[in-house]
Amino acid sequence: MAVPTETVYGLAADATNAEAISRIYKAKNRPADNPLICHFHSIEHILEWGITPNDTALKLLQSFTPGPLSMLLNLPSDSSLKNATCQREQIIVRIPSNNIFAALILGSEKPLAAPSANTSGRFSGTNAMMVQEDLGEMIDAIIDGGSSEHGLESTIIDCTEEGTVKILRPGPIGSDQIREVLGPEVKVTKVKTGNIIPGSKYRHYAPTTPLFWFNAEIPFDKSRNPVLILTMQDEKRWKGAAHYDVQVPVVMMGDENHPEAISHNLYQCLYHADSYQRPLAYISHYHASHNIGIGIALEERLTKAVEGKSN
Repeated sequence: MAVPTETVYGLAADATNAEAISRIYKAKNRPADNPLICHFHSIEHILEWGITPNDTALKLLQSFTPGPLSMLLNLPSDSSLKNATCQREQIIVRIPSNNIFAALILGSEKPLAAPSANTSGRFSGTNAMMVQEDLGEMIDAIIDGGSSEHGLESTIIDCTEEGTVKILRPGPIGSDQIREVLGPEVKVTKVKTGNIIPGSKYRHYAPTTPLFWFNAEIPFDKSRNPVLILTMQDEKRWKGAAHYDVQVPVVMMGDENHPEAISHNLYQCLYHADSYQRPLAYISHYHASHNIGIGIALEERLTKAVEGKSN
C-alpha cells in the first residue's frame, strides 16, 4: 500500500512479515541488498522492539521527531525486523509526522517498512497521481493524502557511536541544525559511506527524460526538442538571451532563494517534464550556500539525477 508522508509517498508493509517485504522489493524492482527504513509511532515504540538509542541518538530523536529524520541504530541479532534490514544487525528507524501514516503505524501495532513509492532509480512520488502512474499496477492501494510537505526524502544519520553523528544522506535536517541541538563537543560529519543505505549505491532520483545542466549563456540545439526545468532566475536569464525561443517549453522550479519551495516542487517538476515526452531536458543548477539541510539535499538530488554537465 502506498501512503503519504511528510517527505515523499512511501510503500508500506509490516516490517516483520517476510512475504510483505518481498512484495515491496518486487513492486519497486529494488535491489535485494538495499535495506528499508522502518517507521515507528514514537520513541517508546522503538524501545519496545529492543532498539536502544545511545544518549546522542536519543537527544536527536527527542528534538527532531516526529519528522524527516531517519537514524541508523544497532539492532538485536534475534530481531524479527531483520526481514527489512537485509539481515543486517543495524536498522534505519524513523518516526513520521504525517497524521495518516502515524495512525496506520499505531493501528498496526508493528513497525512499518516504507521505502519511497517509486520504481527504483526514479524520482520519488510526492502525490497520489505520481504514484499511480508509476506503480499503480504493482500495488494494492494508494491513500491520497495530498502533496508531500517537504518533497524530498528524509535525512539519514548514523548514530551508532556515542558522541558522533555521520550524515549518510542529506535531507531536510542539516548539520547546522544537528549541531545546535548537540553542541560543539559532538562531531557531525558528512560521509561517503560504504554501507548500503537508500540512495547511496544505486542511481536515484532520475526522470525518464535524460537530464542535463542548463546554462543560459550557451545556445543549445533546439532541433532536439528539449524541455527546460528552470528557476525563476534562470528563466529571466533565458528570456534575455539572444537565443531565447518562446516555443521551447519551460517547467518552473521556483525561486532559487527559497530552497524549501524548490525542494517541494522538484520531483513534480521532473514528472511534468517527463509528460512532454521530449528527447532530453535541461535543468537549472542549484548550489547550496550554507549547511541548512534542505539546500544541501536539493543540490545532492539534482547532482545524482543529471546525466550531463552542460548544454
